[in-house]
Amino acid sequence: MAGLQGLAGAFRGRAEREAGRQARQTAYYNASALDREADALDAESAENQMRMRAMQGVATGQAAAQTAASGVERSGSALGREMKVATRFEQEVNDLAARSLQRSSAMREQAQMERWKGRQAERAGKVSGFGSLLSGVVQGGATAFNAFK
Repeated sequence: MAGLQGLAGAFRGRAEREAGRQARQTAYYNASALDREADALDAESAENQMRMRAMQGVATGQAAAQTAASGVERSGSALGREMKVATRFEQEVNDLAARSLQRSSAMREQAQMERWKGRQAERAGKVSGFGSLLSGVVQGGATAFNAFK
């Protein structure tokens, strides 16, 4: 009977330790997925910024063409119009970059937290597993001691 209690404690301890290890693996997998998603968001943002800058060039060119078609020289208010178009697009590009950076940073922070939680779960599993093993051994020893009294 005493041996069975010790063996049961050992098995329970091993299972708790394994559960902690699996929790860490799951957390690291989730963190990797968040990192990949943040990388994809960064790449998408860079592509969108490039497209918006190309659109900025087209819009500025259209404003210049309209000015030229009207027969007015490209100076003064006509040049100011082109500047407003360019400035508006550049502000949109900057806003897009800031939003993207904020979202990808939040994802990376969440990934770090997932890793931390995984490490904590693994540590808790080890401590709990050792406690179960020790408890089983102590209970088995107490049963054996009482049997020989």
